[in-house]
Amino acid sequence: MLIVGGDGVSYGRRPDGPAGYRARLLAELDGRLDLRRVHFLGQLPYHQYLTVLQISRVHVYLTYPFVLSWSLVEALAAGCLVVSSRTPPVRGSDP
Repeated sequence: MLIVGGDGVSYGRRPDGPAGYRARLLAELDGRLDLRRVHFLGQLPYHQYLTVLQISRVHVYLTYPFVLSWSLVEALAAGCLVVSSRTPPVRGSDP
């Protein structure tokens, strides 16, 4: 599993408490994740990010508490299947 992005906040708000989202995720999973199979790549130059999307099978889009971002559009343009929550920024307006 490849995880792209830094520990800073670009969209939305900072999590409550001193830990960032990565630390909160790892604490919540509490050893249930095989970290030998997870690679935190940090922030990447744009061309490397596109390469990651192009070799990906699935893009997990963390939508809450974020707004719709360009990364979802880039993932769709690269042909990735997207797994996301059913939140207003992703689902748009209901018919």
